[in-house]
Amino acid sequence: MRFNLPDRDVFAIDANNLATAPTAFAHVGTVLFNMAVNPVSGKLYVSNTEARNESRFEGPGVFAGHTVRGHLHEARISIISGATVTPRHLNKHINYAVVPSPAGVKNDSLAIPTGMAVTANGATLYVAAFGRAPSASSTRASSRGTRSPRARSTTSGDGRRAERARAERGEESPLCLHPLRQLHLGHQYDDGEPDRASPRAQPRAGVVVNGRPILYDAVLTSSNGEASCASCHIFGDFDSLAWDLGNPDDVPLNNPNPFGSAAARASIR
Repeated sequence: MRFNLPDRDVFAIDANNLATAPTAFAHVGTVLFNMAVNPVSGKLYVSNTEARNESRFEGPGVFAGHTVRGHLHEARISIISGATVTPRHLNKHINYAVVPSPAGVKNDSLAIPTGMAVTANGATLYVAAFGRAPSASSTRASSRGTRSPRARSTTSGDGRRAERARAERGEESPLCLHPLRQLHLGHQYDDGEPDRASPRAQPRAGVVVNGRPILYDAVLTSSNGEASCASCHIFGDFDSLAWDLGNPDDVPLNNPNPFGSAAARASIR
């Protein structure tokens, strides 16, 4: 059964006249995490990941001619300017045709872009990489749980100079940019130095803290540093996508489940 669905991701609504039909923007991304407005140009930045679920199979891709192996979700910032949506890939250095990726590729990758902050002059955009390993991406934490991460300079898609902040992950990744360009990131990832004044800073069980890297850490769980379990299971949930992740190049296995049997139909009745 073939059908088409609208791809409307971001809506601009006139708060002074809610009866007016909103403006919809398509092709922004599959999973949208956050938004930030450039105070000078008025451009809207949307941190997102783009799922490749139009590619049906995993495995080497010999039979199907395509595969999602090593290329599940792309980490992106989409720029909305006027009626134009321009997605910008954050990991252009990844060669998805090479699986596994060569050593060192993951060290330059960002995963699950979440919180953002823009400088007052509109020249620099900071992004928190939720799926980036803290040991490889951030400096020492302050006594109040904020971090001053290292920033890597690159050239953004709209011609401005951008800095990608390799910040430590947190269950939330809010960024606060001081006028003197001091960058602060709220985090609760490792429960190491929580903000004692915050009601959210509560110790978690050891199994929760120890299990977080397995879910989120793209450096730990992928060769290119862009994919982790949380790429599809967003914050431990799911992204409501339809995936057909069979491997037609593998050896068929027997399925012992009683699908379609008389016993199964009787149990349903």
